[in-house]
Amino acid sequence: MLIELKILNFAILKDLEIRFKKGFNVVTGESGAGKSTLIEALLFVMGERINTSRINSQDTVMVQGVFSLENFQPEILSLLKEKEILEEDSPEIILTRKITPSGRNVYRINQETVTHGLYAQVGQELMDIHGQRDHLLLTDRNHQREFLDLMGGRESEELLREITRLHRAFKEVQKEIDSLRSRERERNRQIEWYRYQLEEIRAAKLTPGEEEELETEKKILDNAEKIVELSTNIYESLSGEGGAVDRINSVSAELCRWVQIDPSLESRWIELNSLLEGLQDIASYCREKGESAEYNEERLNEINDRLHFIEGLKRKYGSTIGDILEYGENIRLKLEKLQGSSDKILFLEHDLKMLRESWVAESLKLRQIRKKTALLLEQQVQKELADLGMQDALFGVEITPLEERKSGEMKTEEDNHKTPFSGIIPTSVGLDRVDYMLRANPGLPARPLRDVASGGEISRIMLALKNIFSVFRGFSTLVMDEIDVGLGGITAGAVAEKLKEISRNRQVLSITHIPLVAARGDVHHRIRKTVVNGVTQTAYEIIEGENRIEELNRMMAGDLVSEESRQVAQMLLDIR
Repeated sequence: MLIELKILNFAILKDLEIRFKKGFNVVTGESGAGKSTLIEALLFVMGERINTSRINSQDTVMVQGVFSLENFQPEILSLLKEKEILEEDSPEIILTRKITPSGRNVYRINQETVTHGLYAQVGQELMDIHGQRDHLLLTDRNHQREFLDLMGGRESEELLREITRLHRAFKEVQKEIDSLRSRERERNRQIEWYRYQLEEIRAAKLTPGEEEELETEKKILDNAEKIVELSTNIYESLSGEGGAVDRINSVSAELCRWVQIDPSLESRWIELNSLLEGLQDIASYCREKGESAEYNEERLNEINDRLHFIEGLKRKYGSTIGDILEYGENIRLKLEKLQGSSDKILFLEHDLKMLRESWVAESLKLRQIRKKTALLLEQQVQKELADLGMQDALFGVEITPLEERKSGEMKTEEDNHKTPFSGIIPTSVGLDRVDYMLRANPGLPARPLRDVASGGEISRIMLALKNIFSVFRGFSTLVMDEIDVGLGGITAGAVAEKLKEISRNRQVLSITHIPLVAARGDVHHRIRKTVVNGVTQTAYEIIEGENRIEELNRMMAGDLVSEESRQVAQMLLDIR
């Protein structure tokens, strides 16, 4: 329950301190006095995001609310106690929100600075505020579904959380598939190009060091005549008549005779003979090489062609054969990866199918809860409407499945093999469309609320839903911002009586222009516009006795007040 509200520099609410009481609190005042701004201040202190352009100030903006903790959510109470923000047996909680001149938001619970997330979580459990735009939301199909799901409780909440998770995962997988498919043409072109390059490199049958071997062979072929000449000269110099071999043979014979005299020279004689054998081998090898050296034009052309081919590959793929072979290995790996992306699409499509099936299963569970909740909601709204003078009206909740295809669209052979719901794109809210239906008068068909309800009917249905919702959520404070707008006569009286009835179990704060409603209040708050030092601001007071009669008189007659209107005002107060 809201006990006290302190407001500083919030638009025209410059410095207010308002104390509220149990039961039915009504707030009245002339247009422009600041009643709607008071609602904005309440939203502000609850942690709602609001348009702050109207409250810009060179001074700090502050709204503080003191609330009793009766009927408050035990889970959040435990969380606050765990964080040592709330004492164990504390009967009250204080929410303070500020905007500094620099534009920074500061959130405090019991003087402890907290995050906006925790602050808003607490604030949203303290009050249920009906703003003037909620009339429009009531006719919105999405908000109708949201209200139904809130009534479904924790089970609906958990299913919706899982459905949202599956929907998000479905979108991510679908996005990846779409991305892979959009790159399919480029991927195929890349695959063909890599295949061509890899085949060209493989077909070349390159080996490390091949180029150096070919260059050596080419040089030999180019110098065959010179090689023959050199080999002949070397052979003659070594093994020809009077050559090195003959001369060393003579030296060996002389050294042998010396060994006969001095055996210590035997090792040197052996070395000389080994040298002689080596020279003989060199002479023979050079003669053989010279004899085999033959100019072969065909082979030389083959070598030149091969070297030219390798040079072409080097221009494409690397500066050496090693670089070319390394490039070939790299594109082989890239090719495997690109070819694997088609397989990846298949895997992703399987994942997509499984996600859709899980989404459908969870959505069907949610549908059953929605159907049960819809029956309960219909019964409760019907009772509330009867209390509000709409005994002949019939309220219903219609739950229809999302369509898989547009009406009139031909069914294909492929469709016959699809699983149920395979044509529906998963949403974050399940398989269903929810419509609130109303039959305002007997004999008429029920139609969607947005098509048939008048302003007065919308107000009463909204009041009925707000009452049901506040009971369901356990709100101890229900705030109504001109829910009675446009009503009069018996209807206004029924709304006033319903608000009075609600206030017997929880605090009601109603901003109203209707005297019948204002007269039913247990506490009457009046706000009025004043000008102080040339600045417009709002003044506040609780009115009783004559002042209350005068306020009701003003609401009924405006400037045309009379003794008769004063008597009517007194009569309204007497019957409350």
